[in-house]
This record gives sequence, structure tokens and C-alpha cells, in this order.
Amino acid sequence: MKFKVSILLIFGFLIGSASSSNLCISKTLSFCQYGFNQNLNVTSTTADWTNPGTLSFIIRSYYLQGIDGLLSVCNARQQFAQCLGDQYDSCMSKLNFIASGESPEDAQAYVQLFRTMEFDCDGGFIQSSRNWPCIAAVLQTKEDMLNQCRQTYNDALKKDPSSLCQSSADYETCYRHFFFTTCGPEVSWWACERTRRGLSIDTDCPMDTCSLVASGVSSGDATSSEGVQKVFEMKTNAALVMRQLAAGKH
Repeated sequence: MKFKVSILLIFGFLIGSASSSNLCISKTLSFCQYGFNQNLNVTSTTADWTNPGTLSFIIRSYYLQGIDGLLSVCNARQQFAQCLGDQYDSCMSKLNFIASGESPEDAQAYVQLFRTMEFDCDGGFIQSSRNWPCIAAVLQTKEDMLNQCRQTYNDALKKDPSSLCQSSADYETCYRHFFFTTCGPEVSWWACERTRRGLSIDTDCPMDTCSLVASGVSSGDATSSEGVQKVFEMKTNAALVMRQLAAGKH
């Protein structure tokens, strides 16, 4: 009888562990955030979901350093994702932070920041790396206008939350415009998809897509896992290749 009870207890423990394995555990998130900040030499103790503006400013400062700054961010983000493991998607949900007491604005800003980095360093990495000088220039010189695109989106949702899909599409169009005029159609797609991924609207707005208009890049190239892996491993020769791509060398 004792043996059966022990088996049931062990089985129950395993089931409980399995069912909670994908929950976002706050201590794990805090530990992984600390590691992310350490990798980017962040000394602020509030550069996290409680103050996403500070964290966003730091990430932007790395982006403006050029391709090496992008590589540093991608390396830190990859380690952050690996640290969270199966909890990543649960943690990268604005509902998770709202439930923990954060404001909807801060929750959205934090999740959007990491989802955007995820695209910069993964699905859109080929476009990121080979167009980064132009991308960084737009991020720097068009900052106020890009921020206005986001503010218009936020204002529209506050006025009418049911306008999510239309407001998101308008935001994507506004954002990509500045990259199209400066960097061309390939980066215009990158900017649109980057915005869409950051908003995390796949479930709510399944019809919202960004047309892929690439110059000399196939969809297979855009999702090359081998190229992404090399960058995440920060190999010297891979970093050199990325710098050459960014400089327009072949």
C-alpha cells in the first residue's frame, strides 16, 4: 500500500512539474534578465519590464554603434532565450506582466522590445546584417517620426480597442515608409515585419501580413538557420562576414 501511495505521489509530482514547465516563473525571468543586462554591460537596476524605456534606450545605443552593436545584442538575446527555455513564450506575453501588476503600456513596451530583437536577430537577420548601416541611420535620423507612428497606434487603441487590426496595419505602413524611402523595398519589408512581430498579433489579426519584396534575396536565404547560428556563436569569421555584408562588400 505504501508503495502504491509513493508511486502515486511521484506520478503526481511529475505531472505537476510537466504542466507547470511552460509557466513564466518570476525568479527565472529575473535571473535571465540579469544575465542579459550583464552581457550588455547594463548597470541600471531598473532596466527591465518595470522600466522598459531605459532598456529600450540601451538597446538603441548598441544598434547605433553599427554591425558590432547588433551582434552584441543578438548574442545577449540568444542567451536570454536559452536561459528561459520553454518558459520563453509564456514570459514574453504582455498578459503575464499585466497579471503581475505592471501597466499595460509597460507590458506592451517590454514584450515588443524583445519580440523586435527576436526578429532582428532571427527571422530578419539576413536583411538586418546586410542593410544595417542604412537601418541604423533611419533609426537615428527618423527617431521622432518613428515614435510618432507608435504614438498614433497607441492613441488609436486607447480610443477604440476593437481597432487593433486596422491600427496595427496603419502602424506597419507608417513605420515602413521611412525605411522604404531611405533604404529600399527589402528593408521596407523588414521594417513592416519587424513591427508586426513586435506587436504579437498573429492570433488576433491572422490576415495581417507584410508583403515580401526583396532584392536578390529568396525566402530561403531570409530564414537561413546556419547563418543565424554562426552569428549567435559570435565566431570571428562570421562576425567579419556580417561586417562585410553591412559595408556592401562581396
